[in-house]
Amino acid sequence: MNIANTPGHTPSVQEVNTPADWKPESWQDFPALQQATYPDQEALAAALSELAELPPLVTSWEIISLREQIAEPRQGNVSCYKVVIVPRISGSAVHP
Repeated sequence: MNIANTPGHTPSVQEVNTPADWKPESWQDFPALQQATYPDQEALAAALSELAELPPLVTSWEIISLREQIAEPRQGNVSCYKVVIVPRISGSAVHP
């Protein structure tokens, strides 16, 4: 049962307050404890530039939907989740 499609349902998902100083590169401010080494910094910069132009991997509405689905068991509904394993990318950072 998808509770989001239930008539009269009010989503129980809370809004996310994004910090004022957030930017897409914010993750780089945190220590990388298991970071790969990239010997070709120019290729890395080119790959990051190309990735920056692509749409997000997960959309905001998918995040909201998942939060609602996760909340369903708490509301007495039972859900089954499909886990998708994403293969590692070998070779270059970007594949067409």
